[in-house]
Amino acid sequence: MNLRTTRLLCYALLLAYGGYTGTANGQTPSAFAVKYSSVSGYAVGGYSIAPLSETFENASGCMVAAEAPPPFPLRITALEATRDNATTVTLSWEIEESDSGEYRWTLERRLDVEAVFTTVRELPRALILQREYLDPNAHFGTSYYRVRGEAADGANIYSRIRAVDNEFRRPELRVFPTPTRRAASVQLPDADHPFALRLSDHFGRTVWARRFPAASANPLRLTFPDLPPGVYLLHWSSGAAPGTVARVVVGY
Repeated sequence: MNLRTTRLLCYALLLAYGGYTGTANGQTPSAFAVKYSSVSGYAVGGYSIAPLSETFENASGCMVAAEAPPPFPLRITALEATRDNATTVTLSWEIEESDSGEYRWTLERRLDVEAVFTTVRELPRALILQREYLDPNAHFGTSYYRVRGEAADGANIYSRIRAVDNEFRRPELRVFPTPTRRAASVQLPDADHPFALRLSDHFGRTVWARRFPAASANPLRLTFPDLPPGVYLLHWSSGAAPGTVARVVVGY
C-alpha cells in the first residue's frame, strides 16, 4: 500500500469514528499503534476515547494527522493560447489529479524566428490553480506555446503545442527629426529581440551599419557619421522577421 492510499484510508477511519479514535476494551486495533503512551480523554462504555487532535502512527511508519490529507498532485491539460492585443497573450488550461506523482511544470514559448523553446516561467501550484497566465509578447509573427512537466526521475511530458499569430498592425520604422544632420531618434518596429540597422545611400552602398542587443531602448538615439547632404535609406532587420525601410534626409 503506497503512502497516499494509506493516508486516505487512515483519514477515512478517523471520520468513521465520528471524530474520535482510541482503544476498545484496552486493546489497540491491530492496524494502528498509539504514538503516545498516555492519551488524555475519557472512558465511555469500556472505550478509551482521545480527541482528534492526537496523532497516530500506523505499522508502516506513516504519520496520520487529524487534519485533511495533503493536496493531490496536479496535472495540466487542455492548454489554450489567445492573443488579446499586440502585446499580450493569454494562456489558459484545465487541471486534473495526477495519478503518476508530482510534476514540476514550466510554461515554454518559441517564436517563429527561433529554433528552440525557451522558458517563459515556472508554474507553482498556486498559479496552476488560477488556470490562467498573461504573457507579455509583442512578437509580430507566430508564437508557439506548450507546458512541460518534469517528473522526479527527470522524465518529461508535454502538452499539445498552441500557436498564436499577431495580426495587429506592426509599428512603423520612423526617423526624426527630418531633415537631420548627424543625431537622430529612431522609432523601431520591435526592440524585444536582437536587430540590425543599416544606412545606405542612393546608390545602395552601405555607409553605416550596427547591430543591437535585445531589449534596446525604443525610440533609439543614434549618431550617424558625417555624411554629405542627401536622401538615405535606413534598413531594419531582426532574424527571420520581415525587414522594413525608412527614409532619412540629411541636411546641411
